[in-house]
Amino acid sequence: MPGPLPGRPHTASMPSGTSVSCSSLLLFLPLLLCLVCAVLFHFCLSMAWSGRLLWLSLTLPGSGMPRSFAKPPKQVQTVCECILIMKGYKELNWKTAKGVMSDPNFLRSLMEIDFDSITQSQVKNIKGLLKTLNTTTEEMEAVSKAGLGMLKFVEAVMGYCDVFREIKPKREKVARLERNFYLTKRELERIQNELAAIQKELETLGAKYEAAILEKQKLQEEAEIMERRLIAADKLISGLGSENIRWLNDLDELMHRRVKLLGDCLLCAAFLSYEGAFTWEFRDEMVNRIWQNDILEREIPLSQPFRLESLLTDDVEIS
Repeated sequence: MPGPLPGRPHTASMPSGTSVSCSSLLLFLPLLLCLVCAVLFHFCLSMAWSGRLLWLSLTLPGSGMPRSFAKPPKQVQTVCECILIMKGYKELNWKTAKGVMSDPNFLRSLMEIDFDSITQSQVKNIKGLLKTLNTTTEEMEAVSKAGLGMLKFVEAVMGYCDVFREIKPKREKVARLERNFYLTKRELERIQNELAAIQKELETLGAKYEAAILEKQKLQEEAEIMERRLIAADKLISGLGSENIRWLNDLDELMHRRVKLLGDCLLCAAFLSYEGAFTWEFRDEMVNRIWQNDILEREIPLSQPFRLESLLTDDVEIS
């Protein structure tokens, strides 16, 4: 069975799991068009090669290999030398050619030649031999059908080399563009990841901002309440300012009464303890004359005039 066809296009696999924005696709649209054109060109070239190699595979086995010649015609030997040059042999003679064609895998080896690695020097030598061949297809077919098949094979390879020489710079340019495309794509993915992280952080900051706004509103409402309370307290303090004089007078009186509180309490305690069972006249004499004089003689502070009502009751209860 024939091996892989020469010049088969290779397409780079796209990285999976990535997404490219529409703007980036528009940016690399010329590159994509270039890649598509290159792939189509290689496909067409491979189809042409398939026809040539199919014709060769059908021709060689059925017509006898040229190695059957003891001394081959010049046309056959020239074509065989072209094959030897193509396969990289240095000795270009019929003996070497017969040895190569005696290999049972000779046809497969022709199809598995790396045609892209054929040098310009080899192409130049092969074309020089083809120029010296100076024969037509009909003449070659009359000499050897297998030789005609190999001649068509050599001509097809030379045509491929001519095309390859022209498209090689384009293929290299496409490869560079592919590398730049994937590098730019990875950079875009990195930027998109950073953008997603920034977007997530922005959402978090937005939530914190909303919470801060709510907290601000709450504090503002509390501040307004406290301000109203402060105004009310200020009004209350202003209203109570007129009582300051009376409070000062009451304070002076209380300070004065505190000094004489000892004698007043002593006299009131004696009254409550001993005078309850006696008449009003006896109680009045005991409190206002005997006990008061005794306390004053002992120089115990006592309010003058002394009134039991001032300690034991007040004006509200009396009224």
